[in-house]
Amino acid sequence: MPPRGWVNLSLRVEVMERLREFMEREGIVSPNDAVRMLLDRYALLTESVTTNRVSKEETSQTTNPVSKEGRGSKKMTPKQRSYIWRLAKKVMAREGLTAAELRDRIKEELGVELSEEMERDGASKVIEWLERMAGEA
Repeated sequence: MPPRGWVNLSLRVEVMERLREFMEREGIVSPNDAVRMLLDRYALLTESVTTNRVSKEETSQTTNPVSKEGRGSKKMTPKQRSYIWRLAKKVMAREGLTAAELRDRIKEELGVELSEEMERDGASKVIEWLERMAGEA
């Protein structure tokens, strides 16, 4: 019988192996924390997709011209995305916030919509803010 407030969960072996790989990659020790992080990311992602779908319908289609460096995309880099998630996890734990609450605070304080589609400049602002909040600045 699990302790009060907890439940047992059975997973297929291959799913548990994937979960362990994820935990190792993210530096997470507890499967409970890993599942919570995945659920928080899922909530952010689904809200981001919904928000982006609505904003794309409301605005005219924009182009993303090729920059002088030839990169062609001003979206945040995979490194920025990964670092934001890592910092967000620390801030949520430190401040006792949910992913939705953190996203709302970022929008309120920085005027930046936290999403997979955010631009590099916005991602840099979010990173700087998260570093301060996580005590890493």
